[in-house]
Amino acid sequence: MSMEQTAPGKKNAEMKLVLKNVSKGWEGRGILKECSYVFSAGCTYYIRGRSGAGKTTLLHIIAGYLPFHGQVLIPKHARIGYMMQEDLLFSSLTLRQNLRLAAAGAGHWKKEEGHALAWLEMMQIDHLMDREIRCLSGGERKRAALACAAVGRPDFLLLDEPVVALDGESRKGMLRCMRFLAKKIGCITVTHETIRDPTSIHLRLEKGKLFDDSEA
Repeated sequence: MSMEQTAPGKKNAEMKLVLKNVSKGWEGRGILKECSYVFSAGCTYYIRGRSGAGKTTLLHIIAGYLPFHGQVLIPKHARIGYMMQEDLLFSSLTLRQNLRLAAAGAGHWKKEEGHALAWLEMMQIDHLMDREIRCLSGGERKRAALACAAVGRPDFLLLDEPVVALDGESRKGMLRCMRFLAKKIGCITVTHETIRDPTSIHLRLEKGKLFDDSEA
C-alpha cells in the first residue's frame, strides 16, 4: 500500500488524484483489481456500479480508511471531504454545532463560517442552523451532511450514494445542491443509479476496474 503526496499544482484545475494499480479483496474475493484512474480537481465524476462492485471500498481507500495494494497519489496540500452513505452527524447537536465540529478538522470555523452560511442558504437549510439534527427530515439531514462534508472547501469531495432513499422532491433538492457545489469543488460520487448530467464525467466500476460510461 502506498499513499504518496505529490507537489501541489499551480492551479486547482491542475491538481490530480491518481490511482495506480489499486487492488483490494475481502475474504479471498477480489473487489478492486489493479484499478487505475486520474481524477482532476474541479471536475465532477459519477461512478456507477452494482451493489457489491466496490464503490464504497474505493472511496474508503481514497479517504485513507482501508489498507490496499497499489498507490494513491494525492497532492501534498490537497483537502478531501467525505460524505458517507450513513452520515456521521451528531443527532443531539444543532446543525451549527455540527458545522463547527466539521470545520475544526478542516481549518478554523471563523475562516469558513461565511462560506458555510452562503452554501446553507443556497441549500435552503440556513433557517435550520440552530435546530437539532434529530429534528430534521431525511432530505434536510442529507443536505446538512453534505454541507458538513464541504465546509472546509475540499479539493476533492467524496459522496457515497448521496440521493439513496430520498423521495422525488428531496432527490431534486439534493441534486441541485450537488450541482452547485460541483462548480466550486471537485466531486467524486458513487451510485448504483443513473444520474444524468451531461457536464460531468461518467464512469462504471465493473470487475474491479473503472471504465468510461459516457452513455449514462
